[in-house]
Amino acid sequence: MRIRRALSLLGAIFAAIALCAAAVSPAAAATSTTSRSLSPASAQGVGVGTWVDGFRTLYQCPANGCNQGQAYPGNDLADVCTWQGWDLVYNRANGHTGFIARSNLGVGAPRSNQDCNSVGHKGGVYVNDTIRQCPSAVCNAGQAFVGNDIGVICYVTNATEIWFWVLNHANGHEGFILYLTSRNLHWEGAVPPC
Repeated sequence: MRIRRALSLLGAIFAAIALCAAAVSPAAAATSTTSRSLSPASAQGVGVGTWVDGFRTLYQCPANGCNQGQAYPGNDLADVCTWQGWDLVYNRANGHTGFIARSNLGVGAPRSNQDCNSVGHKGGVYVNDTIRQCPSAVCNAGQAFVGNDIGVICYVTNATEIWFWVLNHANGHEGFILYLTSRNLHWEGAVPPC
């Protein structure tokens, strides 16, 4: 219930910002409401529910040498896309995200058929930014650069922050970007909760 109230308040704040922008520029108001909207919370979130049979590593890019997060048996995992034998997974239990070798998902576990090259709402960054492997400033860091094609997948919130899970299609880094009132991240369409 608290999350719904917070999202409702967030929607009101976005609407107020849009109204202020409309007073300055009608074109800017249209962009702010259509390019930066959030979908209401849903029970399932994004992706296909899946699992692992044993401890598995989640990599911040589709390669064994990248930063590492974790997935354990019993964790609530969402598989959002696949790319060259890797699946991009969000671990709702610990907040870690990352690529896992498709063969390392649990025996008989559901898998996404969504191509990672087209996952997420088309977006980008206004300034070079850090992509974190969990929604916290202390998590592993990847990079997003101005001009990169960024897929904005979904968002998570806490008491004071909104983090957007993104996939940088240019360098393969994935993770969360802290949203700083449209100064750093932009996208098209309504982004769902994770």
